[in-house]
Amino acid sequence: HIFSINFLFPLNALLPMLIMLLFHKVLGIRTMLIGFVFSYFIQIITCLFIMKKKLNWSFTHIKANLESRLKNNIITNQALLILDSIVALLPFYLMSGFTGGIISALSYAKQLTDSPSEILTLKITQVYHIQLNENASSKDFEALNNNYLSVNYLLLFLMIPLALFTCYFAPDIVDLFFKRGEFNAQSAQNVVRFLRPLMICLITGMLAPFAASLIASTRKIKESFKYMFFKNIVILGAMYFFISRFGPFAYPYTQMGCSLFAYFVVVLFFKRHIPQIKFWLPLKDAVILVILNLIALIPAVFIGGILQNQNVFIRIFICGVIFLFALTLLYLPTKQLKKILSFLLGSRYQTFTGKLPLTLKKFFI
Repeated sequence: HIFSINFLFPLNALLPMLIMLLFHKVLGIRTMLIGFVFSYFIQIITCLFIMKKKLNWSFTHIKANLESRLKNNIITNQALLILDSIVALLPFYLMSGFTGGIISALSYAKQLTDSPSEILTLKITQVYHIQLNENASSKDFEALNNNYLSVNYLLLFLMIPLALFTCYFAPDIVDLFFKRGEFNAQSAQNVVRFLRPLMICLITGMLAPFAASLIASTRKIKESFKYMFFKNIVILGAMYFFISRFGPFAYPYTQMGCSLFAYFVVVLFFKRHIPQIKFWLPLKDAVILVILNLIALIPAVFIGGILQNQNVFIRIFICGVIFLFALTLLYLPTKQLKKILSFLLGSRYQTFTGKLPLTLKKFFI
C-alpha cells in the first residue's frame, strides 16, 4: 500500500492529454492546466487516504526529534531542491515576455515529451530506486553498480527509439495530436521547433536518472552540495544568457547542453566519492544505441517519403513498424536484445533461450 500512489503518477501525462483531445476546441490551452489540476487533486486525496487508513498517520499531533546530522542533510537537500526549482522555472520566466503563441507551442511540445517520461521512465525509476536504496543501505556496492547499470540501460533502451523516431517524424506527430481549430501551420512549425531538441533532451536526461537517489541513499548529500551548487549556478547562467540573447527557441538546445554538462559534473562527483559505481558506462551504451537507431531509421524515412500523401496516422504507424523491425534486426547480432532480456527475465533467461530455435539461439548465448 505504501507505494500504491506511484501507480497514479502517469495521470500527470494522461489526464492533460485526454482533456486536451476532448475539449481543445472549447477551452484551448487551458485544457492542460485543468488536466494537471485534476491529476494532482486525485493523487493528493489518494495519498492522504493511504497515510491515514493504512499507515495510521495523525495530522493533528506532530512531534519530531531529529539528530543534528539528519537536520543538516535535510537543510542541504532542501537548499538543492530550491535551486533545482529555480533552474526549472527560470526558462519559463524568461520566455513569459515573448508572444503567447510561443508559450503555447512550448507547452504543447512539453506535453508530448513529458508523456513518455511520466508513463515509462518515472514508473521505472520509482520502482527500481527502492532496490538501489537497499543495496546502498547494505553497502553491497557490487550489486548496486550492476543493478544501476542494468536499469539505466533499460531506460536508454526504451527512450532512445522513441526519441529519435519522434524527432524525425515530429511534423506528422504534431499534426496528428494538435491540428484542429485555430492550430495553423505556423503554430505547428513552432511546436516542432521545440519538440525535436526536447526529444533529444529525453536521451541526455536518461544518462543519470538515479543520481539524486544514489547520493541520498549513500549519505553523500553534504559532500555533493558544492558539486550540485556549482552545476546549478552554471545552468542558471547558461539559461539566462542564451535565452535572453537568442530567443525562446534557444531554450531546448540550452537544456540539452546543460543536461550533458550536469552528467559530467555528476560523473566527477561519483568518481571521487562513490567510485564503486561506473557512472560513465551509460554514455557508452547511449552512443551505441543511438548509432543503431539512426541506422534503423533509414528505411522508415524512405517509406515515409513514399507515403507522403497518405493519412498521417497510417504513415506514422507503417513507418513505426518498419523502424522497429529494422531495429530488431540490428539488435540481434549486436547482442542488445540479449542484454535487455537477460536483465528483464533474470533466472528465467536460461529457460527462455532453451526454447528458442537454433537459428535464433546463437544471438542469445
